[in-house]
Amino acid sequence: GLRRTARTTRNCRGVSNGAVFYNQAEDVRSLVHGDDFMILGDSQAIEDMDRLLRSKYECKMTAVIGFGEHAQREALMLNRIIRCCLDENGVKSIEIEGDRRHADVIIQQLNLGAGKAVSTPRVKEKDEDFESYDEESSLSEKDKTLFRSLTMRGRYLSQDRPDIAETTKELARYMQDPKSSDMERLKRLVRYLVGQPRVIYIFGWQDEPSTLDVFTDTDYAGCIATRRSTSGGAAISGANLVKHWSSTQPTVAL
Repeated sequence: GLRRTARTTRNCRGVSNGAVFYNQAEDVRSLVHGDDFMILGDSQAIEDMDRLLRSKYECKMTAVIGFGEHAQREALMLNRIIRCCLDENGVKSIEIEGDRRHADVIIQQLNLGAGKAVSTPRVKEKDEDFESYDEESSLSEKDKTLFRSLTMRGRYLSQDRPDIAETTKELARYMQDPKSSDMERLKRLVRYLVGQPRVIYIFGWQDEPSTLDVFTDTDYAGCIATRRSTSGGAAISGANLVKHWSSTQPTVAL
């Protein structure tokens, strides 16, 4: 959306994301999140934006990251770690890592840090797994609160973890009245996080792609309990993942 509108407008706002802005004349982009600003541009553009913000607000520049001689190579933005990396051959890349503390808290809350790790966050369920689900007793109020809290923490983490997006989405569907088998499903996610506590996005240096490749798929009636399907997808810019999703379709598959 930015690239399309920038041809005709000096200053424009993102179409798909209204918190992103682009100034065509200065070739500078900015992201606004509450009182946090992130600026992408050359050193002069960053200085100009800093001067503009200081003329209107009390603010401070917390970090300037990049590959320049005086720039930092790592900084925090919205609790995500952003790194500018150079390998032994001088090839540039940018890494983004989500806030690992959420995975640590989930593991600690269920006291499964010393448990055996598993290779997948969820297993494919069978009809017999839900045969007695309606007869299961609900969790205690204390355990319900714990289940809901950790499920939502995992759901938040899934913004930066495509590998747990589908699992946390499914757990969230049982938040109203979680039962003992739902807690077991949550524990499996935790055992997966024990073995895979971190995921780092690596954005390799590349020429600006002219297209965005989008891959989508669905599991036909994948939910045994409701016969609803899950749609998943990934948007790839060149060789870099820029968006992922996993969502339950509203209609029942026939």
